[in-house]
Amino acid sequence: MKFEQLDRRMRVFETAHDHRVLPGVHMVARIDGRSFSQLTRVDLGLSRAYDARMRDAMIVASRRVMSCGFAAIYGYTQSDEIN
Repeated sequence: MKFEQLDRRMRVFETAHDHRVLPGVHMVARIDGRSFSQLTRVDLGLSRAYDARMRDAMIVASRRVMSCGFAAIYGYTQSDEIN
């Protein structure tokens, strides 16, 4: 299966229809950045895509999301995405 086909199929699962999570059910949240190139190149003036300042900011953001009321046990960040 080509990436484009898989990507199209998986996008359906990114749309939230329910705003509640049942007790005992594990949930994965994907938080994806918007206008990431604008932020990194223009607003922050970063010279490369994986600048240490951006990495550190994403780690802080991940910790903040994980501590906002959910019983999160694992967080993962890559580029402009937090899972």
